[in-house]
Amino acid sequence: MNQNQILSLKDLEVEARRVLVRINMDVPIEDSKILDDTLLKAAMPTVNYLIENGARVVLAGHLGPPVGRVEPSMSLEPVAAWFAAQPHIGEVYLTDSCVGDAAKSIIAGLRESQVCILENLGFHAGEFTNDEKLSRQLASYCDIYVNEAFSLSESVLSSTNGILKHARIKVMGIQYARELRALRRFLDKPERPVVAIVGGDRIADNLEFIESLIPRIDALVIGGQMANTFTAATGGSTGKAVVEEKRLPLARDIIDRTARKNINLVLPHDVRAGDSPSDLKEFMSGQVPGNLEIFDIGSRTIDGWKQIIRKAGTVIWKGHLGMDASCGDGTQAVARAISGASAFSLSVGADSANVIRQLGLEKGFDHVSDGGDTTIRMLEGKTLPTLVATGNAQSKK
Repeated sequence: MNQNQILSLKDLEVEARRVLVRINMDVPIEDSKILDDTLLKAAMPTVNYLIENGARVVLAGHLGPPVGRVEPSMSLEPVAAWFAAQPHIGEVYLTDSCVGDAAKSIIAGLRESQVCILENLGFHAGEFTNDEKLSRQLASYCDIYVNEAFSLSESVLSSTNGILKHARIKVMGIQYARELRALRRFLDKPERPVVAIVGGDRIADNLEFIESLIPRIDALVIGGQMANTFTAATGGSTGKAVVEEKRLPLARDIIDRTARKNINLVLPHDVRAGDSPSDLKEFMSGQVPGNLEIFDIGSRTIDGWKQIIRKAGTVIWKGHLGMDASCGDGTQAVARAISGASAFSLSVGADSANVIRQLGLEKGFDHVSDGGDTTIRMLEGKTLPTLVATGNAQSKK
């Protein structure tokens, strides 16, 4: 989809109109408390815009697995309480069901800038089968439909796909459109040189992602525990570090392919190793004694990677970069370097996003994706059914 096809919510007159916003409400909850509200925060630019402009706001989403029946433990009451506690949001109404006369009555009675949340869509069996009747009922609740659930674009749901046939006006939410613009900028017109920094534990978890990057990048920086496998593939000693023995041929193949395409493949120059994280020394990569564990990248590696980042036109980062996920000095140093660089910077994956937010560096990145696996799939060139359907169905009336 060309980003010029993205119809902005801000192009529409929303005052006094019923606007149904499909967001991802599938957040972790324990003892009625939300443990991670990242997905809900992602929807707030759209929700705040609608409230500030006098819309009658209806929020819809699911929590937990598709049970198809009412499960009190998976009620959206904690989510409704979270929204009610946000600045500029007054009382929040939660319906007892996502469909039915009671829900219709509450929505009909909404005044401008008021918010109603439909009870868990997962309680309705038709949500996950893209049921036509449910799609029609949900569309009847709104004058404008807004998809603000980019992370669900791999799924085909009544509230994201089927509703598009029946909602008269349908647009992407503010964060949804922002996500697409950032990904399209990387995929279509990245500023050179393009540097990909990929970390994590296993090559298997990153293989398709790395392969999708190879035609687009000028440098590939490998960190995380999987860097040990690449080092072992070149004949280096990695001490007691975990090495994916069955992936050694694959690592060698990636090394050869990047060399043939003149891509600068960058492995750690030095590492920090020892018996425990509290007693570490620096060793040249590939020269770690057999009795020691590798925990993090070394100071020379950090300095070298900073130089690469400083010269980049585009940087995409995925995954923690320490050889042990509990050791974050190298990861944090690289995060700060990217944040302070002039390059267009894109973070994908939960690990990177968590580090950026913990360090308060979000403003230093052009985009921090909350699309999860959906973002990765898009970068890998996979077809996302809801993204295609949303783009094709957009209309402005």
